[in-house]
Amino acid sequence: MGSVPSSRARTQPGAGSRRAAARAALLVLAAGLGVTAWALWEHDAQSACAAHLAEARARLEADIVEAPTLDRLAASSALSHLERARERGDVGAEAALLEVRASVLVAIQRGDLPTAQRALDDAVAASGWDTERRLLAAEIARRGGELQRAEAHLQDALRRDPHHPRALVGAASLALEVGDAEAAERFARDLLGRVPDASRGHSLLGEALEARRQFEGAEAAYREALRLNQRDVLGHMDLGRILRVRGDLDGAEQAYAQALVLAPREAAAYLGRGLVRMEQGHGALALADLEHARSLAPRDASIWVALGDLRRAAADLPAAVLAYERALELSPATLLTEVRLGNTRVAQGDFEAALQVFDAVIARVPSSSEAHNGRGVALMYSERVEEAESAFERAAALAPADPHPLLNLGILGERTGRRERAEQAFQAALDRDPSSEDALRRLLALRAG
Repeated sequence: MGSVPSSRARTQPGAGSRRAAARAALLVLAAGLGVTAWALWEHDAQSACAAHLAEARARLEADIVEAPTLDRLAASSALSHLERARERGDVGAEAALLEVRASVLVAIQRGDLPTAQRALDDAVAASGWDTERRLLAAEIARRGGELQRAEAHLQDALRRDPHHPRALVGAASLALEVGDAEAAERFARDLLGRVPDASRGHSLLGEALEARRQFEGAEAAYREALRLNQRDVLGHMDLGRILRVRGDLDGAEQAYAQALVLAPREAAAYLGRGLVRMEQGHGALALADLEHARSLAPRDASIWVALGDLRRAAADLPAAVLAYERALELSPATLLTEVRLGNTRVAQGDFEAALQVFDAVIARVPSSSEAHNGRGVALMYSERVEEAESAFERAAALAPADPHPLLNLGILGERTGRRERAEQAFQAALDRDPSSEDALRRLLALRAG
């Protein structure tokens, strides 16, 4: 029998080579696509890296209008962007500089000054000082109470860049802290000459003018600060304070109320409104505000002093004493609080306790006219006439513009039957303060009698 043909088709000549060529072409195409995909991925990664770096930079370099204080800089967010940038590519030297600044700022904002100082020291050891690092060092020193070091850092920052907005803000703030209102005004005006819309600059100018007793100018500065930033809680409190000083108690109350709308748990705003309401004669409302402030900030001595003043005005002398003593526990050796406590002890009739307070103050601050005057009152009611007279004379010499020691000297003359001595003292008190109704009334009574 012959051979049986196969049912499968015979392979055509050249078919194998064509398949091999097709496979090769596919491999080349796949390789090309892989390279392209890798290039695209790498490009996207670098773009994302650059975008995160830009975001970090924007947060740390926000201008003085957008972020008036260092606490307002979004340093924590900047660190997050820097971490994402590092995950996506080679971040370079700039990122390292930004990371140092962000890390130090985060530590400062958290109140962790030792960590902030260590991070800054390491950076300076590695690559030296620049203006931004000087500003960070100044802030660490200021918050740590090292005001001379803070001033030295700020001076160096201003030597490097005399018109740096944050350096000018820092210099103005520090000048106010050390009591140099004239310098603070100069720095604030320099800042506003370059950044007129800096609400912080207007606030600092207001504080400087207030310290220099230019109250009208201070009010105008605070109002301009609020025009630029209506949500500035401290700005509303600044305005409330200056309006209280200027006697506009209704306006002051409204300003503090607005601060509380923005920050319902701001103890200082309750304290400020409580003081205003005290002056308005609204004792119950004042007490409610002060108690609310105390519940929010129980270790704030100024709140306890205000409570003492309110209790004393309401003739609740034991409660006033307790409040003043609590204030002194929280902030020992505060002269004005000690004087208030001593005067309240006198009002209670506890003259020995009052003398202990005043003697302790004078031993520490011999130049305190208020303590000598209060001591004189306690001595007068203790019938220690000569000592009282010496205390009033000392107080009058220490405070040449204060009529009260001379008024008390006149009262001492009345009590001891020395009419001529009393008349001379009342006249001297009037010479110091022609508006003293008490001195005038007593003088006229003596002359009529």
